[in-house]
Amino acid sequence: MKLDDSIKQIKGIGEKREKELNGLDIYSVEDLLYYFPRKYENRQLFPSFSSLKEGEKGALALKILGIIPSRGKGAWQRVSFEAEDSRGLRGQITFFNQNYLKNRLKSGNTYIFYGALTYYGRLRTFTNPEIIWKKHEKNKIKALYSQKKGFSSEVMTRLIGNIPLDSMEIQDNLPLVLRENYGLMDRKSALMTIHHPQSMDVLENAKKRFIFEEFFYQQLGIFYLHSLDQNKTSPLRFYKKDEILNFFKDLPYSLTTGQELVWSEIENDLISGNVMNRLVQGDVGSGKTIIAIAALYFTVLNNYQGALMAPTEILARQHYESFQELLGNLPVTIALLTGSVKEKEKESILQRVSNGDIDILIGTHALIEDSVMFKNLGLTITDEQHRFGVRQRERLREKGKDIHTLVMTATPIPRTLALTYYGDLDVSIIDTLPPGRQKVETIPIGEGQLPQAFEFIRSQLRAGRQGYFVCPLIEDNETMDLDAVLDIYHELKEKHLQDFTLGLLHGKMKNDEKDHVMDLFYSNKIQALVSTTVIEVGVNVPNANFIFVYNAERFGLAQLHQLRGRVGRGKHKSTCILYNTGVSEISRARLSILQKSQDGFYIAEKDLELRGAGDFFGTRQHGFMELKIGDPIIHREIFHLAQKEARRFHRRFPWKDLGENPLKQKLVKMFASRKG
Repeated sequence: MKLDDSIKQIKGIGEKREKELNGLDIYSVEDLLYYFPRKYENRQLFPSFSSLKEGEKGALALKILGIIPSRGKGAWQRVSFEAEDSRGLRGQITFFNQNYLKNRLKSGNTYIFYGALTYYGRLRTFTNPEIIWKKHEKNKIKALYSQKKGFSSEVMTRLIGNIPLDSMEIQDNLPLVLRENYGLMDRKSALMTIHHPQSMDVLENAKKRFIFEEFFYQQLGIFYLHSLDQNKTSPLRFYKKDEILNFFKDLPYSLTTGQELVWSEIENDLISGNVMNRLVQGDVGSGKTIIAIAALYFTVLNNYQGALMAPTEILARQHYESFQELLGNLPVTIALLTGSVKEKEKESILQRVSNGDIDILIGTHALIEDSVMFKNLGLTITDEQHRFGVRQRERLREKGKDIHTLVMTATPIPRTLALTYYGDLDVSIIDTLPPGRQKVETIPIGEGQLPQAFEFIRSQLRAGRQGYFVCPLIEDNETMDLDAVLDIYHELKEKHLQDFTLGLLHGKMKNDEKDHVMDLFYSNKIQALVSTTVIEVGVNVPNANFIFVYNAERFGLAQLHQLRGRVGRGKHKSTCILYNTGVSEISRARLSILQKSQDGFYIAEKDLELRGAGDFFGTRQHGFMELKIGDPIIHREIFHLAQKEARRFHRRFPWKDLGENPLKQKLVKMFASRKG
């Protein structure tokens, strides 16, 4: 068997299994081998209770001394045993709802239990441990895989176990000099170890190898992408225009210094004769939209078309309205294309775009459909880039040839993460806020402060203000999200806010329903909006001056900062209430960071320290090479080493000199559409 063989060659994979695995982007034997376990259980036997720290999981061989009689109400649901380890230390094993074990576990016999050790006073306790009945499972480290639809961890273990790794020839894809310099395990040994580890120490070595490998190839790919684009001549000729100066002069406000700097960088890119690939970062309310409008107007002045893609219909519509407001009196034709546009209107828009009658097309994912064809596209802008992925950005970019690209995000991204996910882009930062932008008072509360919080909210609604109630995303489960938001909506309507008009917004509503609710909210016919995180991005209602976030401990700090940015947009003092149901010191410490700071970049850095890069945006990013095992914050030392080596390799071997090098073939797979 070879790495590039189809997964159909693996025992146990028929047509149905093949299709299911394809849905997980697993097509080859190599793809399946690179489906790494999410965690491990160390089932190697510890010699004694004293070898385990409190809270630590482990396997112990314990001799049953007898049953401990249960007392009190509900005692029949619990069965406890006194047991001792090989050194004579005694403890208690307790099971709930497993009464049959009274007859299964015999006094005088020794069994292996796997669980977490806890102490009640001086009493050592295993509560609901797993009993390892099979002898071959002791002294074993068990790999656990992510539970995907149709695939339990056990199924994945079996399928990967059917790959004859021992007998396969596996070429190493990391240069030998790197493996020797950094003491990295060879590829075949690392693959065998990561799926079938024999010890925790060896497992850590295998992880280190793959973490280095991921970072090395990701950063090498980024360096090649950047060098290919940086000096790529653009067939689109842009020239300075006096009209753009007049556009800025006619604005009812002046640009901030941060906006002026970013605009000059964009303008210089566009007139340089080279292809622009630039990321604009700016905190909530920093004024990125005016930069996008100016860039697309400048594109039209140079006789090219422009496109702006937003992640939600609400945000796309708001952009459309902003563009109409500032460009409506100028000779610029703007259109909106979203999934809810009627078929007849959509056909008309597509026709006008293809013949050049529409200058600027604003929309959602609908822009990357095959039916959307531009006559002379010059610039694409992707807003809230982290909601898309590199592949989607590329599909929009492919609507023209060597066109200019601008991506924007209101999520401040620390430099390490920006290098990781957006290293193929030049980075601009709007680091100043417009004058008059209000500070939002942030108040974390617990259950005891709920009555005061609702009294405050009622006082704001009586004064004519509006606000948001936000429910958490629960493990990416839309059904559970819907249940949660519906429960809270009804509780508010029937208990806390009976005298006020409430609206409901969630991801399962149809687009026209969402638009109708938002229109009512904009016009103050809805006073409070109960929503999932669909309002996180782009919603702009200046009269809204409070936001109440349920289960705030479930959110990342960067996401809470984004949500907080929905208020503080008008003249009224604004408040963000973070309802924390967590009891840990860590959850309280996290929320206190938001209470102390309004600086999105500082908050983002803290969020990364606390949660790691993988979960920074709530979901893992989909880039040209997704990180399966590495985290540039947790593994920052390995990241910097791999980045250094990737930079050195890139300088030594330009793309054109790589020839048929296997390394080049791997990179081509990573970013085929951009290889040049």
